[in-house]
Parts: sequence; structure tokens; C-alpha cells
Amino acid sequence: EMPSVYKQVIKSKMKVKILGNKRYKGTEAFGFKEFEFRYLNVESEATTSVFGDNVTIHLMKDKPVIILIKNKDIARSYKNYFEFMWKSAKR
Repeated sequence: EMPSVYKQVIKSKMKVKILGNKRYKGTEAFGFKEFEFRYLNVESEATTSVFGDNVTIHLMKDKPVIILIKNKDIARSYKNYFEFMWKSAKR
């Protein structure tokens, strides 16, 4: 089942960018226009997304773990770093 944080995103029609490992390409379970995925050539089971004043870190395992950070200052700082990674990531 889709995590509640994603249900909230879809309901609010907020756009979410998600960075992930390229080995997960094509496995996006959501298929909603609110989610845009890009991939890095980095060996990691974690993915990252930034939306509003939120940063999420997802651990893609049999039982997924999502860490949600709600902090305006952290989100603003992380967005700068995230945008740098986003520009170097592949679609």
C-alpha cells in the first residue's frame, strides 16, 4: 500500500522530485504525475525526495522505511544540494 505521506502529496497536487539508484528505474509503483523520478549511478538502496518544507529519505527494502524531516531551514538547505544532484541525474 502507498505510504500516507504520498497520499497527502497526491491530494495536495504538490510536485515531488525523487532521486534514486538507477537499478530501481522502471519500478515506480505510483505512476502519478505528481512524482518525477531521476536516477544516479550510485550504489544505494536509499532514495530521496524534497517537497515543500519536507525532505524524505526512503530505504527500499522488503519492508520500506521512510524518514520524513519537516523543517523549513533543513528543507531549504537540502533543496540546494538536491538540485545539484538532480541536474547530474539521468531520467
